[in-house]
Amino acid sequence: METIAKIRLLYFTKKKTVSEIARLVRMSRNTVYKYLHHDGDVPKYNRRSSAKPQLGPQEAILQKWVETESHLPRKQRRTARRLFEDLRKEGYTGAYDSVQRWVKHWPWSIRARRRPISRWSFARAKPTSSTGAPRPSSWAV
Repeated sequence: METIAKIRLLYFTKKKTVSEIARLVRMSRNTVYKYLHHDGDVPKYNRRSSAKPQLGPQEAILQKWVETESHLPRKQRRTARRLFEDLRKEGYTGAYDSVQRWVKHWPWSIRARRRPISRWSFARAKPTSSTGAPRPSSWAV
């Protein structure tokens, strides 16, 4: 609100040009014009509601694919792009973004069920010399 008041003060009382005001307040000239000719409260940005994905019946297929591949190593799983291409073969007509967003927000609680790797889960290696023979105990670290 004080920005609008400052812009109006500079324009109407100090007789600054719109370009000078835009430079001073570091705004676009269009924004300065808008604030000069604005009546009432501060203008607010009205966000549009986002479109719902068209996955529909293919969501069950996608769910099944992701669940069956969730136990595989990451490099062996299908990417969102591959899942999208396979869904196209199944008759999906929606956009890739919908599939990508679904995969991104898929409930990865299956990952949480896996046993986390702790730093103590691996056996400590025995120190060896460069020839492969065990080190003498006098070399112990």
